[in-house]
Amino acid sequence: MRTRGHIRDERGYTLIEMIAATAGGLVVAGAAMALLAASYHMLSNGADRVDANQQGRTALLRIEQLMNSSCVAGVGVSPIVGGSSAGSGAPPSGANSVTFYASQSDSPATPPNEYVLYLSGGGALNLDTYSNPTGSEPDWVFPTTHTTATLVTHAANTPGTSALFNYYQYAASGQLNTTADTLVGGYLPSASASSVAAVTIQFEAFATDNNTSIGNGVNFSDQVVLRLTPVSGTPPTSTPEPCS
Repeated sequence: MRTRGHIRDERGYTLIEMIAATAGGLVVAGAAMALLAASYHMLSNGADRVDANQQGRTALLRIEQLMNSSCVAGVGVSPIVGGSSAGSGAPPSGANSVTFYASQSDSPATPPNEYVLYLSGGGALNLDTYSNPTGSEPDWVFPTTHTTATLVTHAANTPGTSALFNYYQYAASGQLNTTADTLVGGYLPSASASSVAAVTIQFEAFATDNNTSIGNGVNFSDQVVLRLTPVSGTPPTSTPEPCS
């Protein structure tokens, strides 16, 4: 009799207790899942910023190396290519593309390549290379065929700006102008390009997966001063000349 009474006293949970326990478990599980999701989101964003930072830094270094090697001809030949319209070959320099001559050869007799750095319609920062020109300076003739290298898979204008590139000349004082050259129809006129002394580059890089969430882009900017000859004398006795 004692055994039967003892068994009868071992009752289970009531329905209310089960509901309360289940609800409590769901709250704890939900909080854990929210914490896990937030951690994953932060980890993913951190990886995207590292990816974007690596691409942007490598791209900027490549651009600087080329532009620092852009003075390849004699006096009076500008490394920056200007113009009034995009023809069949490389487009002239403008707000979102820059065309220039550069040679990283140790031989001064080696013809340069023509490079076009631009933001593509798909949002990639690309570099086109036109090699093996015919003719001689400054009338090189480059082929229409070229190779394309993607420097940043997803890039855009820096927030608040509308141009990747700005162009500056020397003032009569020998100092760089603080006001950028004026573009005409979106392009840098040839007359202005002939005396460009510095080019600023600014862009925003994103990760390979194109995660453009706020805070995931990395901004890059720098200025490359071309090796032009500034004015000399006080007061100035000459005018700036490219690539001397």
